[in-house]
Amino acid sequence: MEGPQSLKEEPFFDEAYADMVLAEPRGTPPGTQVEFLDRQILSHLSHPRVLDHCCGFGRHLQALTAKGYDVAGLDGNAEFLVFARREWNLDVPMFAADGLDPVPGGPYDVLLSLDASFSCFPRASATALLNVMREALKPGGELVLHIENPAFDERYLNERGWFRGRNGQMALEERDTSEPGICVLIQTRFHPQPGGGYRASLHRQRLCYYTDEEMRALLRSAGFRVLAAWGDWRGRPVDPDRSDLIYHCRRD
Repeated sequence: MEGPQSLKEEPFFDEAYADMVLAEPRGTPPGTQVEFLDRQILSHLSHPRVLDHCCGFGRHLQALTAKGYDVAGLDGNAEFLVFARREWNLDVPMFAADGLDPVPGGPYDVLLSLDASFSCFPRASATALLNVMREALKPGGELVLHIENPAFDERYLNERGWFRGRNGQMALEERDTSEPGICVLIQTRFHPQPGGGYRASLHRQRLCYYTDEEMRALLRSAGFRVLAAWGDWRGRPVDPDRSDLIYHCRRD
């Protein structure tokens, strides 16, 4: 089998990635996140139109639809949208578009940016991305932005670990944090072959870390007012020992 250095690099976010996340969920389950959002925000609004921005393969869309919300999804990965329709039998609007492009179908009452999708964009695009989100909302519309807490990750996350997918594939994931403010996820995946053995592939994704202070400043500069911030999906305050930074904001 080829070593990782000799492997051709392939896209990080593909169907094999979705299968691994569904087999071994990471972080707080989407259903639990949606229950929190319903209790804290959505149930207090009158028939809100909700956009899941960078919706991935549809886990939050499925949970929101199950609660009866008028929801749409947007993602730059058309493969994920096909996967979402097949996996969850979703019949909601889904737009294949880059997250930095103007959002179709708006304006919306609520925009969700969950599971650190914001961090997948280059740091230089952060302000432009927030401006796109702002323009997708009605005046007074609400944004929920969720990223990882870098203070927690630095203390508690392992630098490497193994994950197994639903179809027998496995992945060794390593985290490179040598560049300040950046975490590079490096996965070497092993795909079972019909005749036996495995095919190996290499996948890499850069994630931009933001401190609580940095994120609040970015939100203010983009015309958002932070109404509340939580350190986890139980609604506890932001703290270095809590894994999340969750912001509930309103468009000014």
